[in-house]
Parts: sequence; structure tokens; C-alpha cells
Amino acid sequence: MKKTISVLLALVLTVGLFSACSKDGKEETTTAAPAAYTLAYTYDSHYKQTDPSAVRAYEKIAKAIAEGGVAVRVNTDMMDDVNRLLYTGFPLMALVDTVSVNSDNSGVTIKYKNNADTHRQLVGAFSQKVNTILKACGKGTVSHNVYLLNVYHYVATHTTYDDSVTDTYTAILQGKGMSAAISGMFEFLLQQGGVDAWHIVGKDAAGNPWYFTRCTLGDTVYNFDVATELSARKGEGLTCFAMTDKELQTGGLQKGFTYSDNEKAPAVKMKKNPYAALRSCAYFTLEGNTLTAVLYSGKTATFTL
Repeated sequence: MKKTISVLLALVLTVGLFSACSKDGKEETTTAAPAAYTLAYTYDSHYKQTDPSAVRAYEKIAKAIAEGGVAVRVNTDMMDDVNRLLYTGFPLMALVDTVSVNSDNSGVTIKYKNNADTHRQLVGAFSQKVNTILKACGKGTVSHNVYLLNVYHYVATHTTYDDSVTDTYTAILQGKGMSAAISGMFEFLLQQGGVDAWHIVGKDAAGNPWYFTRCTLGDTVYNFDVATELSARKGEGLTCFAMTDKELQTGGLQKGFTYSDNEKAPAVKMKKNPYAALRSCAYFTLEGNTLTAVLYSGKTATFTL
């Protein structure tokens, strides 16, 4: 069974854009120049229960794409799951034309949109950009919660809303995109730093899809709507940081949210959101793990991350 980008891109846009043992064999790849940063082959945390065989196949194909490989020997019995991980979690798929299963089911053949040299250059530029952002956000030097805040603030202040850009790859490189691309950028950068993130789909007041992120802050799962944040005060505040579902609905989204595969997402609700004061956060300062939010009223609210 062959899977083409055109078919899967339609699937990704529709949903908001999982056992057999692996077959042994060597990857046949085109050697590429080492990138400045080696991407981690992460994916939407909603798919953490995907069969390990499919995850291994995903990782081999993703590695081959990063290196410009053409032929990859993998278990092809679970390609629906593998493709789901590729097309919802790996930004470099934007450089791929097709990933086709070989007629003998021995593996897959990858066809690229560009020649080998151009592909190598594009992968290198993307990896370097990701590395620059991760360093700016303190990857490996700050706590989980502070890293989450840093990435949120980076995306909110370094991107602009653009309906013409729908993919995470372009959002990261060009700093613009629609809500799916911007939230995808946020999630990918979080995952590169070891933070779980879920891609969530809702609907705005007009019934159009709107994408945001769920991740854990402390021991609690919250919603993070960075695409809305960047449109307010140029992203300097935290008005859409650590929200409940009710707060999202107050902000204009309709009730009821799903994951990227259309599965219903459980509600994020609580009697009192400890971060509720951030709904009127104009700007903030961060010293160590202490977050001080300056509210629209001029008052301040302090939080320990």
C-alpha cells in the first residue's frame, strides 16, 4: 500500500493538521553533511501508546529524512500508524514528496521535493534554527516549567499570524503561520526539550478550526493558546497561558475539543485555576523560578514555577 503526501496532507488538514516485530536490515541512505543540531524524533504525546514497532519504524524513517536517505528497511505492517506520527509530528515532512511502501514490503522509498544538495542545505538550516531557539529558551539549563514558559514567550514574540502558512516547518523558519502551524511550532520546541505536548483542535465562534496546545505545568494539565497570545500586545503578556477549558470558551472558542485524530479530549477544569490572574497579564518578569506578572490594572501577581 502506497502512502502519498497529497493524501496524508488532506488527512492532516481535516483532523487538524498509530504488531509485528521490526524486520532487521540496514538503512540505505545518502550521506549528508552533519547538521548543527541533531533533531530528536518526537511526536504528539497523544500517540504515546502507539505500538513500539511503529515508533521504531517512524524513528528510522525520520532519521533517514534528516540525512537525505532514499531507501529504508522497516516493518511496513503498521504504516498507517507510522505515517500518522510522521505527518503530525515531524516538521521535515514538508520537504518530502512521497514515502512509498516497496512492492515487496521490504521497506519504504522516500522521494524528496528538492535535489540532494538542496535538501541537505534545507535540513541544516532548519536544524540550526531549532538549535538557536532551544538555546535561547534555556534547554537543558532551566526547569521543566521555566522552559515551558520560555518557549511559550519565544513563540508569542517571534511569530505573526498568517493563514497562508499551515505547516510547522515554515512557521519555525519564517516566524509566521496559522494556529495549527504556530501551535505545532510550540509543541515541537517543547518536545525537543523533553516536555510532553498534545495538539488540540477546537472551533472559533464562526465554527472554523482553531488549534492550541495542552501540556503539564507542575502536576496539572493546562491549555496554552499561543496563537491567540501573539495577537495581543505583540505576545508580551501571558493572557492565554495555563488556561482551563472554561477560560478558552470565555475567550471565544466553542465547547468541546479533540486531538488531531478527532478523538475527544478530556476536559481541563478545576474549581479555581491558580493561574487565573494571568488572563489580564500585560507583561511579566522572571527571576529564577519566580514569575511576576504585571496586570492591566497595574497590580502584580507572583507565581513560583
